[in-house]
This record gives sequence, structure tokens and C-alpha cells, in this order.
Amino acid sequence: MLIPKFTRGLIGLSALLAFLVPLSLGLYFERSERIHVRQEIEARIRENAVLLAPHLELEATTLSRPRLLSSVQDLGRETGSRITLIAADGAVLADSDADPATMENHRDRPEVLQALAQGTGMSIRRSGTLGVKMIYFAYRIDTASETRPVLRLSVSTKRIEERLRPIRVRAMQASLAGALLSMFTVLFWSRRRARQLKELKATAIRAVSGETSVGVSRLANDEIEDLSRTIRHLAETLTRQMETNRTEAEKLSPMLAAMEEGILAIDPDHRVLFCNDVARRYLSVSGECVGRPIEEIARVSEIMDAMNRARETWANVKKEISIFQNDGESRVEIHAVPFGAPGDARVLLILHDVTEIRKQAQVRQDFVANASHELKTPLTAIKGYVDTLLEGADQDGKTRKRFLNQLAQNVDRLVTLTEDLLSLSRIESRRGPADSFIVDLGQAAEEAVKHYLPAAKKKRLTLAIDRKSSAMVRGEAHALREICDNLIDNAVKYTASGEIRVSVKAETDFVKLSVSDTGIGIPQEHLPRIFERFYRVDRARSIAAGGTGLGLAIVKHLVQELNGSIKVFSQVGKGSCFSVTLPITEPGS
Repeated sequence: MLIPKFTRGLIGLSALLAFLVPLSLGLYFERSERIHVRQEIEARIRENAVLLAPHLELEATTLSRPRLLSSVQDLGRETGSRITLIAADGAVLADSDADPATMENHRDRPEVLQALAQGTGMSIRRSGTLGVKMIYFAYRIDTASETRPVLRLSVSTKRIEERLRPIRVRAMQASLAGALLSMFTVLFWSRRRARQLKELKATAIRAVSGETSVGVSRLANDEIEDLSRTIRHLAETLTRQMETNRTEAEKLSPMLAAMEEGILAIDPDHRVLFCNDVARRYLSVSGECVGRPIEEIARVSEIMDAMNRARETWANVKKEISIFQNDGESRVEIHAVPFGAPGDARVLLILHDVTEIRKQAQVRQDFVANASHELKTPLTAIKGYVDTLLEGADQDGKTRKRFLNQLAQNVDRLVTLTEDLLSLSRIESRRGPADSFIVDLGQAAEEAVKHYLPAAKKKRLTLAIDRKSSAMVRGEAHALREICDNLIDNAVKYTASGEIRVSVKAETDFVKLSVSDTGIGIPQEHLPRIFERFYRVDRARSIAAGGTGLGLAIVKHLVQELNGSIKVFSQVGKGSCFSVTLPITEPGS
């Protein structure tokens, strides 16, 4: 069975403590015993020195050198000490463990110097003669003569170590025994505690998973039992909270998913907490977003700037940016709203597509500018002709007639422009579908052809209609006639020579109206914009032809109102073809 890491650490720590405590006590007792033994040895050699001093003083004066050496050696064996007799000048007279003849002068020895000066001397040092550490005691022998020799007794410190060895061994044995006992005790205790903690861990896991009936069996340890009750209470509280959150999320998720705005919630670690489908579409992200870093999803620096500013300033940040998608550029308004605690700030990002709003604003701005310009041009001309006539030009009959013709043309232009503006305004302001009837589109086209036939003949153009059967659609007769009028009127105006053909065909599901000409054609770069209000491919040619720039815009709105579509095909110098497709309606339906 593998021992858990925490248990191994606990065993090691307790074993270390159980080993160090007896060892420390043993070292303390050893130190105390060392001091006591040394003091005991010092006292004994001091006592021996005092007792031997009178005897050696007598022998030093009466015996020969060999006999003195023999006596010193005997006394050394009896006392168990090394005895050295040193003359006042430092010369060694006799030594119990070495030959005095080979020994150096001892006057510089610390204990000898101290004894010569004070009567006694003590030192612990390594012997230069024997090479071992010794305890030295020197005693000055005071004699009647001027020569006062020094008696020195010394004992090796090995005796101290021999006395202390049993203490050291016993301390080591006690330390090892304590360490082993501690290891087994902690191992037994930790395994028992590990079983309890595993049961608590399983309880916590069940609590996190949302179980309500969680708990552990009654444990012998009060603290563990208290912890078990706390976890059980926490599990119940957590389960209730999770159920509440789940209910709120079930209510909120459909609303957030159905919103037209993109919603992103970002946590303090820049990871996505929530992301609806609209936000994924704006950011061109496929797959799940929750849990992913926002930097990985939103690769637009302005979004990151808005998020960081909201978090730093703790204020709402609003910014409009451009996002390039597969279908082109979109203008998106970002609202970054911080929420949560200031130190743990989360950010709610709201992405609102304002592309159409900006386009409509631009269209309105262009409309006002273009309408003002279109109205100003004929009014300025009218004012100029009137002022000229008032200044006397009316006296010349030809000049007056020419000016009056110009005035009439500009007034007609204003009337036509005003009628087109009113018609366009009426179409755009409708709040619901117009009153509709079943109308024959072919008949409306035929009436329009008859109306514009004189103008076509005047320009020597061929204007013909191809209508083989009835083509019934649902709508207003006036609206259908206005569609045909505008398309045929443009064809006549911008065709210098050739022919204009109008075709009405009924298919299975739809009716198709086509107006084709052999006129000047429209360059390809202008085709996407020709249905805009006041847009002209060639402004000078359009004004000269009497166009207002609103005809195709009116046609587009009327066709859309009738649930149809309009397309244009054109080649410069070869002509154009406008095709209107409307849903077919069976007679009597």
C-alpha cells in the first residue's frame, strides 16, 4: 500500500523530532558529564602534584639522573599520569613517558610559564612530544636554593572520551528507539485519519455534484464529526443555491439567445462565461466559446480596449467599430459594462449591429442634400428668368417667349420632382400593405406602351410589347402602371436609336415583366446604386432628358411592396434590360 505524501512527511517529521530530542538531551548530559570528568581529573592530578612535590624535591637533590628518571617512571605508573620534572630554565630533568634527552626545552609551555609566575599552571593542548591532546597541571617546587624546578602532571583526554562513550551510545540508542516508535505510531494514526479524510472527501465531491443526501458515519474524533456536519450543511446550501441558479439560468438563457444583440460575459481571467449565437456570428466564431480566452475569440483590438477600460475605470464604455465578415463590413456598437466586485471585476460586452442605422442616416443625409439641390436648380433658373423679365427683357417678343418657355420647363420639372417625392414618400410611409386587387399586369404594360408610343415615334424608336396571355397579380392598378411607366419612360429617354421591347410572361409561380432597350447602357460599377434616390449615372444627360433621379427608387419600393424583385442587366453601348418578377395570382382567388 502506497503511503500518501502528507503521511510520509508527517512520519518523517515525527521521526526526526523523536530522534533529535533524545539526542539533544544526550548531548546536553554528555557536555555536563565532560565538565564534571575534566574537573575530577584536574582535581586528582592537582592533588597528586601537591603530594609528589616534596618527595621529588628530595630525590632531585640526592639521586643521580638515572635513578631520578627511574623513580619518576615508577610514580607515573602508580598515579596513572605522565610526570615531567622541569628545571627553572626549562630543561627537562625527567619524564615518565619519554626520554628527557630527546625532549625540547619546556620553558615556553603555557602551564610552565604560569607555574613559574604564579606557583601553579593549567592548560589543555596537544602534546608536542606524544602528539595527543593532554590536560596539563604544573606545580612550582619552592626550595631553599634559588633553583625552583616545576613538577608537571598530565593526563590524556582519551580518558574523558572513554568515560563519555557509554553516555553517547545510550543517547543514540534512545534516539533510534524513539524515532522508530514515533514512525509506527504516526503511521497507525495517519492511516486511521486518512480513512476518515477519504470519507469526508467523498462527501465533499457528492456535495459539489449537487447531491442532497450526503454525510459520513459517526466518527470517534469530535473535530472530524464537526467537519462532517459542516460539509453536510454546506452541501444542502450549495444544492439549494445551484437549483436557484439553474432555474434563473433556464429563464434567462432563452431571452439572451433570442436577443438581436450579441452578448458576451467575461470573467476576471479574461475567459468567456457566456456567449450567445449573435455574438458568435459577429466574431465569426464556430464551436463553443464558454471557457475560452476572450483574446482567442475576439481578434479585434477595439473590443479588448473597451473591456480593459471598463474594468480599469469601473464605468460603462461605449465604442463603435468596424467588423469585417464574409458578407462585407458591418458597423457594430460595443457597450462594455463592468459588474461584480471592483477587485474581481467581470465585464458584460453588448454588441449591437448599427450598420443599417448608419446606412439609413447616410441615406437621409444624402436625400436632404440631393432634394435641396434638385429643388434649388430649377428655382434658381426661374428666379433668374423672372428677374430678367422684370428688368425689361419682356419688351422683346422673341426673348420673352424663349424665357417663358424656359420658365415653363423648370416649372414642369419642379412639378414632376414634387410628384415623384410625394409618391416616394407615400410609398415609404405606408404602415401596412396597400389595398390590393387582382390586376392584369399585361394590361397595365400595354396601356403604358400606348402612352409612350408618341414619344418613341418622335425619336424614331420602335416600341413594341410581347403579351401572349393574361398575367394576373395582386396589387394596385395604379402601382403596376407606375412601375411600367417609369421603366418605359427611362428606356425612351436614354435610347437614341433602335428599339424598346416590353415583355410580359406568366410562368408557373410568377409573372415576369421585362423592359429592354438598345440605349446607351449602364457601366457595371454603377449598377449596385442605380435604385438609390437621386442617383444618376450621367447627371448632365439625366437633367437634359428631364429625369428627377427618383424613378427607379419608386420602382424598387413598389416592387418590394408587392413582394417581388427587380434585376437589371446592362452593357455600355448595347443597352439595358430591367426585369420585374411578381407572384402570380389565379383569377378568382
